[in-house]
Amino acid sequence: MKRLNVQSASAQTTDDTYEFTANYKTSVEINPFNEDLGIIRATITGESNDSVPYGLSSFISNSYGQIQPTDNPSITKYNFNSDPGAFGLTGQPTFSDRY
Repeated sequence: MKRLNVQSASAQTTDDTYEFTANYKTSVEINPFNEDLGIIRATITGESNDSVPYGLSSFISNSYGQIQPTDNPSITKYNFNSDPGAFGLTGQPTFSDRY
């Protein structure tokens, strides 16, 4: 599990955009999905310890990731996308973020 610090975000409705700043304590869970294609599933969750405008105090983000070539064998790089079609997957759900 890896911890990240996201410092700003933008919330948008169909009519308006609302700018805000928040610090989220995040964790990432990575699970194998299709090892033949080098694809994983990543779930990122975040909670704010501080008051966040618009009730956006927590989020969950699901994504697919595919391993990418690298010149340094000690580094593993992934390309992430919530659309399974980006990696040639069919019959899988398209993910999104929830706040």
